[in-house]
Amino acid sequence: MAQTEDAKAYADDTTITDILGDHPRAKILTVLLSEAPNDINITDIARLAGLERKTVYSHLDPLLAYGIVEKSRMVGNSTMYRINTDNEAAKALGKLDRELMQILAAKEDAGELDEEGTPIVTES
Repeated sequence: MAQTEDAKAYADDTTITDILGDHPRAKILTVLLSEAPNDINITDIARLAGLERKTVYSHLDPLLAYGIVEKSRMVGNSTMYRINTDNEAAKALGKLDRELMQILAAKEDAGELDEEGTPIVTES
């Protein structure tokens, strides 16, 4: 699960990876959700996710098997991938991301974020 040379990849600091952890599949899904409805190739997924290309390849099959991710087309020799916006699980993941962003914004307005921008537990 080596990270690419970029100091901080896009997928390193998102609501999805904050909740689900920094597992490669969570990072791949985060990238594809952020690009929807556009498609991108493995090299760009790897760069934005902060992963090696071989790691992306090794984690893509389960996402394809569940239909959350789909192959969209070929550009030259590159297969392009995107989030499957017709898949109910992918739709639910997108909704989760939007809901988490709203919660994060409300926590920010209330001053309930730590110095890293992560929500803190408050007493009710």
